[in-house]
Amino acid sequence: LALGSFPIYFAFIIYDDPDFDSAGAGWSPVALTLSLLGAAGGLLVALSIKYADAILKTLAVTGAIVVSS
Repeated sequence: LALGSFPIYFAFIIYDDPDFDSAGAGWSPVALTLSLLGAAGGLLVALSIKYADAILKTLAVTGAIVVSS
């Protein structure tokens, strides 16, 4: 969903500053770091949700083996 909006945002950036003279202006290193950490956190949440069913199945099987023995 976000990938589909990328061309729209890119068009707005080009319209606002066609020469890319001020691309990234106003971003401090701290703001850039926090932005990248937020994006990485979002990717980690997406991966954990994707693989949560496999992890829960493994835990259930392990628990069943422990309880049955």
